[in-house]
Amino acid sequence: DSVRILTALAGKDLGADPPRDIQAKTHMSSEELALGIKRLKVASLIQMSLPGVPSIYYGDEVGTSGYKDPFNRTCFPWGNEDGELLNWYRNITKIRTTHDIYKKGSYKTIIAEDGLYAFERFESGREPVMTVANCGVSEKTFALEGRWIDLLNGQIKEGNICIYPNESLLLER
Repeated sequence: DSVRILTALAGKDLGADPPRDIQAKTHMSSEELALGIKRLKVASLIQMSLPGVPSIYYGDEVGTSGYKDPFNRTCFPWGNEDGELLNWYRNITKIRTTHDIYKKGSYKTIIAEDGLYAFERFESGREPVMTVANCGVSEKTFALEGRWIDLLNGQIKEGNICIYPNESLLLER
């Protein structure tokens, strides 16, 4: 069994095979948790945009964290869910299910360089949808041709746009 995604993305590195007592007493700081949530949003948007069938390990959508088994098997935090993260997952899964392009569209990498990853999903006769993610540590500039709308927040994007670390966009013409 593996480390929970939030812990893997931003928790303390305890090495390959940490002792159970160390795992039991090691918890994420509020700063680590905030960074983990930002990174999880980027990762989950990429996951929901790529070809194939995405899978969410129960509890990841509400902020469950933990190291290796048995610390990754906590109960679902009923009443203590991370509402912002849950709303994020609701939004991106709704976008995925309401856009047929994610079910049968083709895939094309636009850029994968220095932490910046952008790809399109497209099919004949339809406008493409583009996912842009900054997985790096510095801000990046990305040139858009034409006018796009970010499906995550409704903002219009065009020309050279700045994408900050741990930021992602889901663009539709």
